[in-house]
Amino acid sequence: MNSNKNRWYILSVLTFAYLVNFIDRVILNILFIPIKSEFQFSDLELALLSSTSFILLYVTLGIPFGKLADKFSKIKLAGIGCAIWCIATGAISFANSFWFILFCRMIVGVGQAMFYPAALSLIANLFSSSRRATAMSIYGSAIGIGVGISFLIGGWLNDVAGWRSVLFWLGFPFIFLAIGIFFLNEPDNNSTVPKNNIPKTNLLKLLKNKILIYHLLGYALFSAATNSIFVWMPTFFQRTTNMSTSEVGFLVGGIIIVAGSISTISGGVIADYLHRKNPGSRMLFASVVSLFALFCWGLLLFTENIYWRSVFLVPLIFTSLMWFGCATSDLNEIVGSENGGFAGGIYLFVVNLIGNGIAPPLYGFVNDYLGVADNPYKMKFTLMLSPIILLGAGHFLWHGGKMLEENIRSRTN
Repeated sequence: MNSNKNRWYILSVLTFAYLVNFIDRVILNILFIPIKSEFQFSDLELALLSSTSFILLYVTLGIPFGKLADKFSKIKLAGIGCAIWCIATGAISFANSFWFILFCRMIVGVGQAMFYPAALSLIANLFSSSRRATAMSIYGSAIGIGVGISFLIGGWLNDVAGWRSVLFWLGFPFIFLAIGIFFLNEPDNNSTVPKNNIPKTNLLKLLKNKILIYHLLGYALFSAATNSIFVWMPTFFQRTTNMSTSEVGFLVGGIIIVAGSISTISGGVIADYLHRKNPGSRMLFASVVSLFALFCWGLLLFTENIYWRSVFLVPLIFTSLMWFGCATSDLNEIVGSENGGFAGGIYLFVVNLIGNGIAPPLYGFVNDYLGVADNPYKMKFTLMLSPIILLGAGHFLWHGGKMLEENIRSRTN
């Protein structure tokens, strides 16, 4: 297999693995109602199981695994990580307590922390800067497709066979995918990425990089608003309508698959086009998109009609997923290709700590405080946190993009 075909083959396998990654990451979200019914969990406890338990080790181990990805086989690391999270997801089907599910979700975080920085660094090394956002957006399209499939299959299988069957069949069978990843051909680390004269560095020096800080904060806040859709939107529709789990799964999941995958890929293509015209424009583009997402949140939350709420969910998801290719493709521009895996680990830590670790339980706490279980319509006041968060995302991304633009021009002059 020639190097160009090998490059796209590796990208396709990693993209499919990332799709499975997100299926297993968000599968509990569509199962909140039946799990809550069986175990009598609060909304805060559900959020802790869905996001915070997973994030605890996911973000903690992301940086050391990112460093490991810069030194050892990225392919082997990604394959082992995939096997770990698949086994842990399947094991939740045998759960009999809050603590068992918590432990399994933490192990899911370990496996995905091994996979993510290795895959991110692999793709960054395989594709040049002018094409990297497109490649990253193809990889990132797995987010929308994975979440959508998770809701579609999870909702249907729950109604047919129960929530335990969902976790069993969306976990254990994908161990075969992990084996396939493990035996991929390891590409040359320097095959397509030109040196950019930014040497290897340590954590303290990277954290003094103001552009990186703006980048991380901007995308962490954008991630928090996006994840509120993945975590709470199915429950919001279930609580405020008479729709079943499978009906909500088909509605929300179907929209995420179509609108999410198109927006992620198109966002990367647009970002690459703008980047060739003006360096630093990827962050500027993401800043503008965040403001459109804010407007879409307003449309969805301030309508009571289920038809129009479903219609407004389409542009909300479309704008909420355009940022992924922009975010990851700029890391090598900011810190250099020699620090790509390390920066990927830092990105994983900050963005997921805020977006997945802090935000979902915050929403759950506000739900419990407002008494959403007794008055479901109050949940829209909780979800109003998302457009507020997007204001901050737009601010950091705009200023970070302007600084990156100046920095790249000074390096090339």
